[in-house]
Amino acid sequence: MNRLTKTRFAAVLLIDDVFSLFCLMGDISVVTVAGFISGIIFQMILSLPFALSVRNGKCTENCGNFVKIFFIIYLILRGGMLFSMLWNTSEVIYIPYENSGIWGKLAVSASVGLVCLYMTSAGMKTLLRSSLIVSAAGAVCILIVVISSLINCDFNNLRHIHSDNFFNEFIRGIALSGSLGSFVLLLGNTKGDAVINSMVYFSAK
Repeated sequence: MNRLTKTRFAAVLLIDDVFSLFCLMGDISVVTVAGFISGIIFQMILSLPFALSVRNGKCTENCGNFVKIFFIIYLILRGGMLFSMLWNTSEVIYIPYENSGIWGKLAVSASVGLVCLYMTSAGMKTLLRSSLIVSAAGAVCILIVVISSLINCDFNNLRHIHSDNFFNEFIRGIALSGSLGSFVLLLGNTKGDAVINSMVYFSAK
């Protein structure tokens, strides 16, 4: 069976994280950044026992039907959450089908869904081939967003903390980390030391 390298492992998981950030709605402040970073550190600490068990030869494939049912439910809920985020975000960004109303949104959502179904049916080999390509495209998108934000930003906004509080942003950061499920499923299919692979992912995140 083909196995992911630690770089591709991180790339695959970061695609989901970046998509969630692009769909983020509402106020974003310095408190948001602090809450999200703290959430990432918290997740990294929680992941260590699992990474150690994978290092010792245990994997989710041998955990029985209960774990498999749990992940099926998780994937359904995560898929619904991503669909809702995509649907809401399409109301405030330009898409080629925006003049088509609800049918335009359905067309965009269906296209994303078809790509996901293709990736699932094609298996690990397709995931291996596409991970670096998609992550490179994502990096370019992030660079464009950062440059355009810096050009149009007002640094006085850093003084404005809105009504957010740290705990709420901490919880929101954890709630948007849907790639944790994929992290659990894929870590056992990644080359190298599981603990190091985990640290690479969370550091990149």
